[in-house]
Amino acid sequence: MISILVLTCVLLALLIIGMMWRQAARGEVDLLSVRNFFLVGFIIFQVTATTVPLLTGEYHDCPPPGNVGKAATIYLFILVLFLVFFLMLYKHGLRSERIAYRLVHRFPAIGLNATLILAAVILGFAIPCRFIFIRLPFIGANFMYLSVGFFALAAGLAAWAWAPRLMNIAVAFPAAAIIGIAGLGSMSQSFGRRFILGVLIACIWGAYHSAWQHLGFRQACIRLMIVGMAGVALLASYTSVRNADFRDLSGVGVAKALAGGNIKSGVLNLLSGQYAPAFSMWLIEERFESKQYDLLHSVKLVLTLPIPRSIYPDKPEGLAITIPRELNVRKKAKEYNVGPGLVGHIVNDNPWISFIPYVLILAFSIRLLDNMTTYGRYSSLAIMPCGVAIGQIIALPRGELGTFFAAATIATAGSYLIMLFARGVFRRLNLTQEIPDAPAEDQPEYVDDQPYGYGIEPVY
Repeated sequence: MISILVLTCVLLALLIIGMMWRQAARGEVDLLSVRNFFLVGFIIFQVTATTVPLLTGEYHDCPPPGNVGKAATIYLFILVLFLVFFLMLYKHGLRSERIAYRLVHRFPAIGLNATLILAAVILGFAIPCRFIFIRLPFIGANFMYLSVGFFALAAGLAAWAWAPRLMNIAVAFPAAAIIGIAGLGSMSQSFGRRFILGVLIACIWGAYHSAWQHLGFRQACIRLMIVGMAGVALLASYTSVRNADFRDLSGVGVAKALAGGNIKSGVLNLLSGQYAPAFSMWLIEERFESKQYDLLHSVKLVLTLPIPRSIYPDKPEGLAITIPRELNVRKKAKEYNVGPGLVGHIVNDNPWISFIPYVLILAFSIRLLDNMTTYGRYSSLAIMPCGVAIGQIIALPRGELGTFFAAATIATAGSYLIMLFARGVFRRLNLTQEIPDAPAEDQPEYVDDQPYGYGIEPVY
């Protein structure tokens, strides 16, 4: 039974990877789409990670299910059902095309100097958001998520400017400085990996849409593989050395700690998926048996996240925080939390009610970002806000679902509003280049002869 379940996980992971590759090669879904990043997190945290407890019997701080085969079967059934519905709804679009078109079709392209200046200005705003505004009473916590988005936005814009002209020292120096400062700022006084991951992916996002995508599919893949491996090595090193003391360290202090990182250990930790499937299976047994669901808990978490606990003392806590207390986990730092997993959140929030709205919301939101990227092609002002929260989106299948979704929404919306303001300023200064719109009869279903711009010359 266990062997069949493990084989199912492996085949499911290969099926998803094959689908992403085939659709990208055919130009059906962009290789570097938000959907594909979400599916990468889905594979790591909910599919392949399931094999770890099944093969080793190691469930981390979670008690093993009383009936492993039954719990794992229910888990995989919900997982596959979610994947099927998600892909169907994503393909349908859920009317996100028209919304995306209206949001970005009037965004112009801006030149090299304007891009670097904008990146520096946003970086200058991100720093006080992260270290000063965060201390404001009542609203300070929201500036944490805004600052993370702004650091990623600044780094992504710098990469957008740098990627087409890597050997140009006049561009490389300021771009590298902006990216470096943004990376240090995102790591400063932070324990989680999502912040630095967001900056790394924003750089890849900017470079890809600015230059690599226009080199052709094969050349784009080569560059993504090289940069991706370097990013994984950095993230693995960070994973191997991070601890609760990181909340008190500056970005420079964290960077020094990375020198002692163990990449192999970090990679193994990443591949374990932080035992999210183990906690999901525990929730399946615990909630199904007791019927003690927390109805739409993740929705309540999203709606109340911006509200300070000082104003709303009964504000819901994340499932990632309450599970260790429920399991009476001891000898852990106060910051300790677990990954309930996407399936775990659905089960905890009453699967009979939560399944449909959760898959609808995720499919619509992710398709909206991908459509905005498509319709805003060639404009860094339109495309970059769609890539600032991918670190949070990758982590959605791990959980905390409500917190990560709210954080991604705040970062993306804040970045989009800044770009709206920048668009107005640059237009007044005559620093923009208007991008030809799609024919009226084709809007918003307009599709290029070469989907997603592989091999098409960029606009500068």
